[in-house]
Amino acid sequence: MRYELWEMPKTEDVRRIARTGFRETQRLLQTPQARRARIVVATGLIAAAPVIAKHPYVRKTRVFRIVGVAGGAALLVKVAEVIRDWEPRTPASG
Repeated sequence: MRYELWEMPKTEDVRRIARTGFRETQRLLQTPQARRARIVVATGLIAAAPVIAKHPYVRKTRVFRIVGVAGGAALLVKVAEVIRDWEPRTPASG
């Protein structure tokens, strides 16, 4: 459905579009290509974790200073491992 710039979409349309997008995202994440992409992203994040943790911008932000105290590089590696090992659940039928 197409809207002009001054028109607001109806709530039902927004819900339908969001549901469709969510379903398509779930379907995409279950493909072999998405699995390979998660592995590549996670591997890159694991390799770059020490550099990311020491980057000046990261060290200046309040959130990342707290993360740095908790071991920023180790935490980034853990997040990358979760991304790498995550497998999407198949949607329940019904």
